Amino acid sequence: MVTELRKGGISIKYAAEILEVPRSRFYPRNRKSNQTPKPKQNYVSDKELSAAIKMACNRYPLYGYRRIRVILRREFNINVSQKRVNRVMNKLGLSQQRLKNRRIVQMKERPGQPTKPNQIREMDMTNLSQWLRLALYYGHN
Repeated sequence: MVTELRKGGISIKYAAEILEVPRSRFYPRNRKSNQTPKPKQNYVSDKELSAAIKMACNRYPLYGYRRIRVILRREFNINVSQKRVNRVMNKLGLSQQRLKNRRIVQMKERPGQPTKPNQIREMDMTNLSQWLRLALYYGHN
């Protein structure tokens, strides 16, 4: 019906108003079902990728998936995502163990309360700039 109105010289905007439908219905849409899938460029199969990962892991045994990905891109000219490299490395059992967080060694507290005067004394000197020094003194009297 709209095509007939368009042939008569009526604009799509006016025809949509007359028929009380949205204008977007008359414009072409990109539907995924109508489109043919694009071939993936430079696709590497999992077999080729796993062979390259094995070679890289043999050469660099301490590298994790992030560094192995960089090696694949530089030396083997294979450009794949980190997630894919991680997945293949996990399948092959080549993934590295995560480093545990190291505990920060904290200073021990001062040994108890002093029993006599002048038993505990501390001093700290710090250069704050070329002409200013800060001296801190802590002692019990």
